[in-house]
Amino acid sequence: MSQSPPDQESKGLWARIVYILSTPVRLFQQRTSVQLIASYVAVVLLVILLFEITVMASVFWQPETPLFGDGEGQVDPFLGERAAAYVQWLDPEHVADVMDDQPVSAERILALSGRLEVIANGEVPGFTGLSPYTAATDEVQVLITDPSGTVVAATPNSLRPRQSLEDLPDEPLRSIGTRNRLLAGAIDDEWNALYSMDVVGNHIAVAHPIITNDGDWVGTLMLQGPALVSDIGATRGEMFQDISIVFLQSLWIFAIPALIVAIPFGVWRTRSLTRRLQRLAGAAEAMANGYLHTRVRIQRRDEIGRLAESFNAMAEHIDRNDQSRRAFISNVSHELRTPVAIIKGTAERLLDRHADADPEISSGLQLIQHEGDMLVRLTDDLFTVARLEEHNLRLVRQPVHVHEIATEIISGISQLAWSQRKISVENLVSEELPPVMADPQRLRQMISNLIYNALRHTPEGGLVVVQARREGGWVEISISDTGLGMDEDTLANVFNRYYQAERNRRHGEGSGLGLGIVQQLVQAHGGTITAESRVNEGTTFRFTLPIAT
Repeated sequence: MSQSPPDQESKGLWARIVYILSTPVRLFQQRTSVQLIASYVAVVLLVILLFEITVMASVFWQPETPLFGDGEGQVDPFLGERAAAYVQWLDPEHVADVMDDQPVSAERILALSGRLEVIANGEVPGFTGLSPYTAATDEVQVLITDPSGTVVAATPNSLRPRQSLEDLPDEPLRSIGTRNRLLAGAIDDEWNALYSMDVVGNHIAVAHPIITNDGDWVGTLMLQGPALVSDIGATRGEMFQDISIVFLQSLWIFAIPALIVAIPFGVWRTRSLTRRLQRLAGAAEAMANGYLHTRVRIQRRDEIGRLAESFNAMAEHIDRNDQSRRAFISNVSHELRTPVAIIKGTAERLLDRHADADPEISSGLQLIQHEGDMLVRLTDDLFTVARLEEHNLRLVRQPVHVHEIATEIISGISQLAWSQRKISVENLVSEELPPVMADPQRLRQMISNLIYNALRHTPEGGLVVVQARREGGWVEISISDTGLGMDEDTLANVFNRYYQAERNRRHGEGSGLGLGIVQQLVQAHGGTITAESRVNEGTTFRFTLPIAT
């Protein structure tokens, strides 16, 4: 039974809703930019969360402390030091003189009270504009008592002189005055200083002994004022300034959680991205080194994933083309062997029959034979290249004497080189060298290719020398010539067969494959090959083979 149209519409609506709701997840999987943005948002959210946890922990760390306060005041730690400065400004010797004046002169008491008024108004030199209580809004009381606890002088309109300490109306003054009087000029252990301070309600009081230069305690300076600073009347600028100072002082609360989250999170995200890019880079390097079967595993369908897909498609295309090229080279080299052998054999037979015939015919047959030899070497090189690239070249390693191989090769080349180009080929390989572990056929091919290469680039009257010496567990074989030499750019690309093919075409001979084949054969034997050359001074190729054990 078919679905009704309403059911189809409902299903289509739900599909659209699911598609819309899954859009963030789909974008996260397909877009590296979305992944990075989500990472940054996650960092911010985690930092905010940790900040809130830190703040709440600091608020409730001491649950017995009220959150917003209950009217208790806070002690200004610098108030005691300012009281000590005020005592010095009053001059303890002068205060002692007032105390010793009997009967006490009302005029001197009035003058001393006036100096106390200067303190209360914040007009003390060096402390101008600074009240004993910062931003004080209530009346500040300042008084001096003698050692018996009697008020000697006080700020006007606050206390009357000769009033007893016990009769003072304010509890902070009575409490702190009694404490300091009992100390009699000694250090207060609570503050580790001469002064004493106490907070009662919203007021704070401080008492500092007045001590003369002789060490006599002659009285006490006492101050009382508001303990808390009110911001109700502050301007908007002052409020924001206070908030900024508090923020800077608590900046570590933001910084530490941010670092705790951002550093490991950033490292994790960075490593996740760089690992994928490193795999791509490694695959590209492997492709450049000839490993054309290299592919990249695709994990996500984002930009990097699509790049990996394009890389794999490119690698597949290159691999197919390379396989076709190798198959073509292998087939061509195989098919050329038979016609080249027929041409070369026919030329040799005709040359043997008509050696004394027309010189023009004899010269033509010799040219055919020479070019036939070139075709044989080219065919062999192509066949060797194809097998090397397919990793199908079989090496039959056995102990081989380099002197014997070199002698065999040079005996077949030296006469031809002298008759055609007047080039001498010398064999300086010692018979006493230990045998090397190598494939005899491939060793002949390596030495032959290097000698033919030297002959092609050595002018008439030149010299080609084959030498060998022992170097530790290796035998180093060198082929040197007195030819044209190479510049730095050519020397850097000498083993690149395509570059060398262009160079050889400029010289008119050679396939351009010989040096590349020699390098691959040397490496297949576990050795190394190098080239040294200077323009117009000749070239030397050196390669190493392991000594047979």
